[in-house]
Amino acid sequence: MAREPASRPIYVSDLMVLVAATAAGLAAGKVYLWHLARLGWNPQTEARFAGLGLVPFVGCWSLALVALRFRSPRPRLRDALRHPGTLAVVVACATVALRLAVLLAASRIAAGWRGLASPWWVASLRELAALGGLAVLTSWFVLAVAGRRRRARDWIDRLGLAAGLGWVALLALRGWIDFGP
Repeated sequence: MAREPASRPIYVSDLMVLVAATAAGLAAGKVYLWHLARLGWNPQTEARFAGLGLVPFVGCWSLALVALRFRSPRPRLRDALRHPGTLAVVVACATVALRLAVLLAASRIAAGWRGLASPWWVASLRELAALGGLAVLTSWFVLAVAGRRRRARDWIDRLGLAAGLGWVALLALRGWIDFGP
């Protein structure tokens, strides 16, 4: 059995990528809250909808962690996808990107480029939260059942686990929004 390579140290460029992902995610979340306010959202009665503003934040962090995982030095792709944190962010990014592409194409066909200015994506964030969380839970379940799980001991996989748990928490928030009081 081959020994895992030593974990990659944190470089200043890694921190810059994470800061940029944080800024992009928070900016997109702010736009989401602005659209909610424009649609007549009342924060006192519908506070749980504000939590969906974290979907862009978790998405940006997931995308940044995918980019950081595949920077040099990196494990082989086969080994990297056995790490639960790496698998969580890869699967969540792929699922959300595929759904966003379908939504953008449908919006473009239905309303032209004016459809992109409408707050269609405010409603779609609920769906993206559920899809990302379900994708992460499913991938972790398959990894556990197959017995292929290998815990990486580096900071990228631990942040990937945190991002995966963020997607699962957003799935729970989606359930609370849809089925809560």
